[in-house]
Amino acid sequence: MMVMALSVSSFVVKTESHRRTRSAAALLSRKTKNAMLVLQSSNGSNEKESSMKGKTVYRRYVYYVSPESDMSHSYSIEERTAYKFNDNNELVPLNNKRSFIVRNPPPMDDGVLPPPEDQKRKDAKGFVRLGDKLCQVDVTLDDEQAITTNAEIAMVMYLISNKDKALHGDIAQIETEVGTGLISALSALAAGHLLSDNNTDNDNAADPSKQQQKQEQSDDDILPHPETPAPIPEKLSKISLFTNPSNPNSFKTVLQTLKNSSIDPSKLSIQNLNPLKPSSSKETTSSSSSLSNSQNLILATDLITQFPDIAPLSKFIAYTLKPTPYDRSTNDIVVDDGGYFYHLSPIHRDVLVDFKKKLSMGYRMNVSNDYIKIMQFDLVPWIHDDATAPDENEEGGDDDDDNTKKEEETNGEMGIQGYVQFHSQSSEEYTVLKAVHDENYTGENGEYFFPVELGYDENGGYGSTDVGGTVGKEVEKDVGYKGGPGDGRWLDF
Repeated sequence: MMVMALSVSSFVVKTESHRRTRSAAALLSRKTKNAMLVLQSSNGSNEKESSMKGKTVYRRYVYYVSPESDMSHSYSIEERTAYKFNDNNELVPLNNKRSFIVRNPPPMDDGVLPPPEDQKRKDAKGFVRLGDKLCQVDVTLDDEQAITTNAEIAMVMYLISNKDKALHGDIAQIETEVGTGLISALSALAAGHLLSDNNTDNDNAADPSKQQQKQEQSDDDILPHPETPAPIPEKLSKISLFTNPSNPNSFKTVLQTLKNSSIDPSKLSIQNLNPLKPSSSKETTSSSSSLSNSQNLILATDLITQFPDIAPLSKFIAYTLKPTPYDRSTNDIVVDDGGYFYHLSPIHRDVLVDFKKKLSMGYRMNVSNDYIKIMQFDLVPWIHDDATAPDENEEGGDDDDDNTKKEEETNGEMGIQGYVQFHSQSSEEYTVLKAVHDENYTGENGEYFFPVELGYDENGGYGSTDVGGTVGKEVEKDVGYKGGPGDGRWLDF
């Protein structure tokens, strides 16, 4: 459990929107205005232009998993955006980057209490404690349509909790048309740091011939080869990201995120593929066929928002996900060999009921749900004097770590012994739909095993032996029950 100055119950505050998008274009003016108001409230008036020159203002949010969730841990994610004061003393973005930092749990048994009230600003509501930095990914939002969402942060939190079971083999992330690649990059880095100190590429790094062979295999890749690849889980073979062809800039955004992550490019793959659209060309059909039974984990975040999306995505999931073998001695899934599908979305999405029916009844998949509640804190901006930054070329002594901690406390990044002030807090609720194949699906018998391929029989259930499946298409209301107007819902059976 995390250490905070307020009780957990005080954080049960629902926000109006469960998917708070933050695009570079849409939120620039609002964030700038908010940051200026914060600075004014802390000083009583605008800072003098001379006093703000050479300073960077960091707008920060930090996210925790509520203990009310079906899974819980004390890691946190900090979201940070940098601003500068221009010659007119106006606060403007320093660049188009947004940083996401995974932090370790704060110390629980060091006896350090929250600072007293007289050290809290009048406009702050309390303190929240931060842990040390574990890893970081920067997202570059050059594309005006690109956004990051709280749902993506919730998915990373969920994957951190399931790192042992989920992050292995071949992983695919289905991006929206404004996706950034954040989920795959940040969750892989976090899991890599947490699972082992000596990870995937360390063995290869010790063998020059293997490293040279890997380099030759990827000479034509568009991703650079970092001198020291970032650690990822040892059992993770490949991360594939499917970007939406309807927005060509999304490919560039995802590519830049992967570059920023420093993950070995031999572990990465990007391609334009939209599973929500039925295959309409030979090239798309070929791409989908090559992915058959290939993925150990498929990730999607808030991808299903309307009924017509269900059928094409369900079919893609069913045929792309690997079969799931069972251990007869324990009657349980063999995690290392099977395939999982995770779809996270705000809990209020009614269409998820239909999505679950399609997967479970149409493709005989085992489907369940996990509840996750994210607590969000809007931190007091950190104003950093760039002149106090340490000289990177200066050799450090034995007290480097202590000096760094003192600097962090002095300049405000880590507050007072890890306690930082926040202006407001809220919570958002999500559901994770999990699906795995039935044990009798072999990966080759889909045409005769999936009820949606067999049709819908006259007795009111899936599974007609009529391979033509003409009546099976009536399971969804294309034209409505008995010829009435269709409302995009399932027939009652």
